[in-house]
Amino acid sequence: MHKSKSLVCGAGRQGKAIAYAMNKLGHESFISDKDTAKLESLPDGVKRVPYLHYLKYLKPDIVISALPYTENHNLAGACISGGFRYCDLGGNVRVSRLINDLADQRATKPVMTDLGLAPGLINLITQYLVRKEEPVPRSVRMYVGGLPKEGLDYNHDIGGHLKYGIVFSPEGLVNEYVDTPYVLEKGAIKPAEPMGDLHAVSISGINLPFEAFNTSGGAHTTLKSFQNLGVRDCSYYTLRYYDHAKYIRFLYNDCKLTRKELARAITNCCPEITEDVVVMLVRIDNRNSFFTTIYPKDGFTAMQRATAFPTAVVAHQISTGYFDCYKAVNYDHIVKEMSSFMGGFGCLLPEVKI
Repeated sequence: MHKSKSLVCGAGRQGKAIAYAMNKLGHESFISDKDTAKLESLPDGVKRVPYLHYLKYLKPDIVISALPYTENHNLAGACISGGFRYCDLGGNVRVSRLINDLADQRATKPVMTDLGLAPGLINLITQYLVRKEEPVPRSVRMYVGGLPKEGLDYNHDIGGHLKYGIVFSPEGLVNEYVDTPYVLEKGAIKPAEPMGDLHAVSISGINLPFEAFNTSGGAHTTLKSFQNLGVRDCSYYTLRYYDHAKYIRFLYNDCKLTRKELARAITNCCPEITEDVVVMLVRIDNRNSFFTTIYPKDGFTAMQRATAFPTAVVAHQISTGYFDCYKAVNYDHIVKEMSSFMGGFGCLLPEVKI
């Protein structure tokens, strides 16, 4: 019996977690990275392969990029040219559009970008819930926050003005804060103010106050899908502990820091943490339709579990050939088959119950 081969490109935190999850889902799991030092410590069952020779050498059933988004277009192009199934964590609207356009033009096997957490898991959950609603809802709000766990554990403010700990690339975080977000407003897709629509959020059972604001990338193709369904308003928000936005705005807008300087400031102000929590909330027509908290487990951070594990579940399904009839796979294609994904979510991420 053929055992599917999966190849993860990029052996950072997310890449190693994806490779681990693919192994758990029954794949012969391989990983590759330019930095060979990152390959010295790998999860059990994951094998390393030489960089640049992996496609021809392995002939994998699925290639998953956990590289910086700036490298995704080149890797996706190589996979499309070679006829390999491909997916990535996405997060940058421009790069994801380029990859989808290339797939529509030239792909012979399915390609999917914007997997992970946001964009990714939150979009799949929200689109699944909205498609079950009758009549079509008017308003949808998606909230996601990756935060220091101690804030929820002890219901008190954590140290430092930013009240934050680094759980993924500060450069990627700054892109989300600074790039233009888009919203669905009164039936039209429009640009919004970066870190705009700042508002307080209270969550039942959690005494610590949250705030939320628009950020780039989290809504992406969901807006067009909901516009076609007849949803009038849809926004994606990043959740933070209260007052985070005030200091980020001060540094960027008032102090005129560049993106690189802002990323450096966040790095200097905030520790890199492993004890984190991911908070996810979906509000449909002003009622809470989904809520969960994801914590570290089995040596993986909450952000790794919430980002890498959903990516692996979808990549596993794509690897089977089930979606080979598509060129550029989107959330709607996945949502239509959501029941077949729930076993994978239950195995790797039991907090996701919809």
